[in-house]
Amino acid sequence: MHEGGPGDPNFNGNYGVIVRRPLVVVSKPNFADPDRWKRTKLPDEVVPQVRAVFQKTFSHVRRCDSSGEPLAKDSRVLDSEIAVLKAYGSNKGSFIVETQLTNHRCVYNMNGAKLQLLEGDQWYYVTPTREVVFLARDWELIDAGDYDGDDRSEVIFYIAEAEADCCVDIIGYVLFYDDFQRSARFAWSESATVPD
Repeated sequence: MHEGGPGDPNFNGNYGVIVRRPLVVVSKPNFADPDRWKRTKLPDEVVPQVRAVFQKTFSHVRRCDSSGEPLAKDSRVLDSEIAVLKAYGSNKGSFIVETQLTNHRCVYNMNGAKLQLLEGDQWYYVTPTREVVFLARDWELIDAGDYDGDDRSEVIFYIAEAEADCCVDIIGYVLFYDDFQRSARFAWSESATVPD
């Protein structure tokens, strides 16, 4: 873990406060990416499958009224509103996909008794057999590499999660391995107070 140097604004605390965070490190200076993850265009036939998983995951969407309050009734997100922002492909034929609503201002999902603001992004893993699995929302992809020397790539995300949409409670990393069959999570609590 490196303690020196300036804070990175990409990984600030709540409200842009610069904080120091643990970094992802490996003991050797060089490592391979056997799965050769790289930015790519998502095949056209996979896009509807990703959108269908979005619709299933966020099935109780609430738009806002003119005052900015969520409406009491569900509405439907049009498939054309679910934009694929980025896709990464591996040499195994799998994909990591990031989506975001094109009209995401004041759009919520009712998850039980909680409202989830849907203005961020959503992440999915697509298997080589084209099964689409929702991973999470509001993560940031960090890197892919063979960190443990097993000739398979691991994929790591930065996470910032909250019980309520006003403030981040949990921050950390999630590492996926064994072709996204398993994961390890390293997270810690973050103070969630608004600065004066």
